Amino acid sequence: MKKLLMLALVGVLLLVPGLNVYAAHYSDVSPLHRYYNNSNGDHFYTTMFNELGYGDGGYVYEGVEGYVYNQHKRGTVPLHRYWNNKIGDHFYTTNFEELGRGRDGYVYEGIQGYVYKQHHSRTIPLFRYYNRSSGDHFYTTNSHELENGQDGYVFEEIQCYIIK
Repeated sequence: MKKLLMLALVGVLLLVPGLNVYAAHYSDVSPLHRYYNNSNGDHFYTTMFNELGYGDGGYVYEGVEGYVYNQHKRGTVPLHRYWNNKIGDHFYTTNFEELGRGRDGYVYEGIQGYVYKQHHSRTIPLFRYYNRSSGDHFYTTNSHELENGQDGYVFEEIQCYIIK
């Protein structure tokens, strides 16, 4: 009976959004939640689960992509977040010069978290794709999800490395 109860407890803990055995021991990291809005084709990522919860405003919760630092740590860089209301696209970059304080319809929303530009232990690449016809940028840690590109998406680069 104790074994069954323990297995049930572990199962429940694994379903809690953002819970990770490694990251759960560090209060300086946050889960990077992933959402998708089918009506405008936008992929959205946030460290603030309360921003959309399990889904809101047409966005559907897809899970935790990985983890990012809440504050700058040695060797990390900011992951900047932008929003383009005209084309319905969220854009994330570690290169502030790409869009600066905002341009080409993109509005700067701030720093999403801190990430690595190079691979470190316990990190995984965050791949960046772009779909020219929809204007959507898509980010994933699963290299097999779109591979070199499909469904109109073209692989652009490894954006950064996040904690797995």
